[in-house]
Amino acid sequence: MFSKYSQLNEAKNVFKAARTPATLFSVLMFFYLMSGVFGLFGMYAFANLCNLSMGAFLVMLAVWAYVRYSGEYRDAGGYIDELATFLWENVIHPIYQTYMERHLKEAAEQAAQHALSSTLTNGKVKTT
Repeated sequence: MFSKYSQLNEAKNVFKAARTPATLFSVLMFFYLMSGVFGLFGMYAFANLCNLSMGAFLVMLAVWAYVRYSGEYRDAGGYIDELATFLWENVIHPIYQTYMERHLKEAAEQAAQHALSSTLTNGKVKTT
């Protein structure tokens, strides 16, 4: 019973279900931006390579959506999920941890410090 309920709870996890399209869309946007940067500097071979990669990830996103909608070609959907999980665990998540998580933690600590050091006077926040 426990394993059955665990599987049902995992299936309800919205963030896990949205990881694949979010990862594919993030990589797609990265290649779009890099294509623009390379095109700006006149490196058209690299811009075209980024456009090709962007197209490949767009096709993967469309195939993944079709597989989820129709239930056909589940093997292709599984491969796309595996690729997205690999990209998330080895590329996107480490970059997020390195650059974003530290800054968000510092901002939360500063907000908590500010909240602790301020007092309410007549319903208004007054710093001491």
